[in-house]
Amino acid sequence: MREDRRRAYGDDLAGRFWLKRQQSHVTRTFRRGILAVTQLKSDLPTPAPTQSIGHDDAYLVGLQLRDVPDHELWQDARPLRVEAFAAMDTSFYDLRRDPIAFVRGSYHSLQFYLPCSVLTEIAQQNDYKFHGELGCRYGVSMNDHVIGRLGAALLPALERSQAI
Repeated sequence: MREDRRRAYGDDLAGRFWLKRQQSHVTRTFRRGILAVTQLKSDLPTPAPTQSIGHDDAYLVGLQLRDVPDHELWQDARPLRVEAFAAMDTSFYDLRRDPIAFVRGSYHSLQFYLPCSVLTEIAQQNDYKFHGELGCRYGVSMNDHVIGRLGAALLPALERSQAI
């Protein structure tokens, strides 16, 4: 990975939402892949649509910790039909398709950064094949208890800035 490349996690991701420093944790997998979680929290709406992350062969899995009743999403510069996100809903973003968001209210989420190479590595370790696509609809959230519990377990450590 080039050193000057912006990342879709940590302070680089926070900056895309017009935020300063946010709590995050980054870890490496056995084969040196990166997994990360970033907390995005603001009592104010985004002042403008988020800035482009650029192409990345990865996904963001967002766990909404607050209701997000009014927002817009774009993918590949095209608007998506969106529904309100409820607290504890999970949403998926394909970073190969340049997702952009505009949030018209306060928000609080955990964004899990999952590179396709890591998903492939995990699949291989479990004798599965990952073909590069998650079976999900973008712009539509769902209540995923596994992601919800994972987020609930990580949140206290992130808020105390402790190692996870």
